[in-house]
Amino acid sequence: MKVQTVRDVVSWSANYHATLESQYLGLAAKAFDERICMLLEYLASHEHQIEVGLRRYLDTAPPGLLSTWSRSGPSLPQPTLLEELKSCLCCTSVEAITELAVRIHTTLGGMYSELVELAELENQRELLTALCDYEEAETRRMVRDTGRFEAC
Repeated sequence: MKVQTVRDVVSWSANYHATLESQYLGLAAKAFDERICMLLEYLASHEHQIEVGLRRYLDTAPPGLLSTWSRSGPSLPQPTLLEELKSCLCCTSVEAITELAVRIHTTLGGMYSELVELAELENQRELLTALCDYEEAETRRMVRDTGRFEAC
């Protein structure tokens, strides 16, 4: 993905979370194990909440910030990796699903961290740092919450 503006990053992320939500729901509909189904539904809800927050930000953020970027936007490897990770989703076990969900969110956080380093303007750095911090907090929350789906 070649990033042209801050809007591109936020829009891409919102779309990615929406796609994950859809995939989790599709897998939940096919799951035979009740714990796996509940976990996938939880993850879908989690992704939906993140997507809604990102879209709300797109609607309310200063247009000047959304249209900024450096003279030459960065080319990021994470979106390709994230697409590959998304294609690995399956219903094998609670542990496998949780591990992959954590890898996805960790990779997203890494993408935001890399963008923080490349940002030339303070308001860009602040936004991208907030996205990075949010992704880390969401990963911690997800790990904590998914623990209840593991076998006793």
